[in-house]
Amino acid sequence: MKPAIETDGPRALACRVCPRAGCDDVYAHATLRDFGSPREMFHALAALAAMQRVRVVSLEALGMANERGQGRALLEQAFEGVDFPVTWLDEGAASTPHLAGVVMHAVAGAAVKRLKLRGRTVGSVYDDGAATYCILRDLRPEDTSLPRGQQARIVFDDMVAALRLAGMAFADVVRTWFWNDRMLEWYDEFNAVRTAFFNEHRVFDGLLPASTGIGAHNAAGAAVVAGLMAMQPKGKAVRVSAVDSPLQCAATEYGSSFSRATEIETPAYRHLFVSGTASITPGGETMHPGDGAKQIGRTMDVVEAILASRGMAWGDVASAVCYCRHAACAAQFDRWCAARGIASFPHVAANFVVCRDDLEFEIELDASVSQ
Repeated sequence: MKPAIETDGPRALACRVCPRAGCDDVYAHATLRDFGSPREMFHALAALAAMQRVRVVSLEALGMANERGQGRALLEQAFEGVDFPVTWLDEGAASTPHLAGVVMHAVAGAAVKRLKLRGRTVGSVYDDGAATYCILRDLRPEDTSLPRGQQARIVFDDMVAALRLAGMAFADVVRTWFWNDRMLEWYDEFNAVRTAFFNEHRVFDGLLPASTGIGAHNAAGAAVVAGLMAMQPKGKAVRVSAVDSPLQCAATEYGSSFSRATEIETPAYRHLFVSGTASITPGGETMHPGDGAKQIGRTMDVVEAILASRGMAWGDVASAVCYCRHAACAAQFDRWCAARGIASFPHVAANFVVCRDDLEFEIELDASVSQ
């Protein structure tokens, strides 16, 4: 991984550059706490994209209000038009303290093709020399009056349709994201829909993607918004595999269809995708129910063990999102990192709902090392 990109002023963006075979992946993180206003934050991201001459692959706005489209309008103004997929999640927009921020993925040195479904930009496709990547975001049903399970099925079908536009299939998917509105009310129903879809598409016969399932309201009012990352290798030297969690059981043992982590390995680099991870025992039960500080410690121990199993450490993290059931949990996370002597890694915290009522904290991350 290359050093962080330097930005001017005290309100610096947290950035990482991951060198690939024929291009660079760039991950940029900005928090509303550091920039003070959405306008300033979006302009800083747009300036970075222009300065580094990168093409934005995707952008997630987390915990930010978008009343009457005003937030999206500020984003459009900053970038002088947006042709990339944007996921806008306004869960926690009224939290105190206000946890909000943006995660931007961009690429330098590669052409990017956009994918559209029903007139909306939902994907980006690019080639890094070793593989072709398809990033899909903001997949959601148009008819938000439908039952939630039916909306979820539409989203899965849209994944297949969008992948087909890229010349790919669901068998090429390495990582998925699901942001479910009022998740705790229907997570079991969602899991049943996902499992049925996976059975139909024989996903369990191949790679089970890493995944995040988190509770978050979206600006469109849909029951679920989804995203994914798919990859087609250009040769046998590129491999993708599931990675176990040394301190946890498989998520499939308690009805959730995802891998704890997945890894892409090429001759030039390895990239690890760690699923949304929380304080779960080896037997699948919640550890330290309701205790945010202890759950953070357990969760980070679990993630650290996954990183170590792949020869990685916190310094190799390229991008992370911390999901905090209560906004105060973000400060507990900062204190835990300081106590362990872990240097700050690029991340954004959001006041979202974790998938169990007694879970206070969840983290997802990407890590990358050169070979």
